[in-house]
Amino acid sequence: MYQPKNINILSPRQEQQKLEYKLAKKVKKQTTASKRGKANRRNGRKAENELLKYLQSLHLTVHAVPASGAFKLTNAIKGYGDSEIAKRMSGDLKWDIGDKIYTIESKRDVSTDGLYKKAEDGPINYIGFAYMLRQDLFEALINKVEFGDTIPKEPKGLKKIEKYFNQDNSDMVVISRPYLPRLFFIKEELYNEIKREETL
Repeated sequence: MYQPKNINILSPRQEQQKLEYKLAKKVKKQTTASKRGKANRRNGRKAENELLKYLQSLHLTVHAVPASGAFKLTNAIKGYGDSEIAKRMSGDLKWDIGDKIYTIESKRDVSTDGLYKKAEDGPINYIGFAYMLRQDLFEALINKVEFGDTIPKEPKGLKKIEKYFNQDNSDMVVISRPYLPRLFFIKEELYNEIKREETL
């Protein structure tokens, strides 16, 4: 078999194959799935930024985690294990209450009709897991306005929410979707801390 003296010099056939590979790669980037993935990430960032502004408008000490999306995409945060750095870099937002820092996960999820339907009944306590509050009830909680007893329920049918919590070991998961108020899932420890603190 013929071997060129300079391996960097390609034959016409190799040049053609190289060009075809580049074109195929370019086409793949423009596929519907690729565009949908970019749109989802863009919408997710928008929901996160709007949530940050909303929480700050309630005078809560909340700030964004720098480059949180990039760390999730690359899994870079796993390299820090359970260190303090990893805890500070996890999640989308951080909420400072007293000397404690809580992690907030923002999710834009349009496949949540069932959860929104359940939320119409009032504040729900998924026993041993988390509280689910509509946005108006979350504001009442923050402003120390009594809204009655929570409805105790077994934590069933919440695999998606559990996954969101476990993604960054979050304390609160906030669901956003177009044209509807947000849904707040708050771990019991954070919920009790909010109830206990006089000023947030």
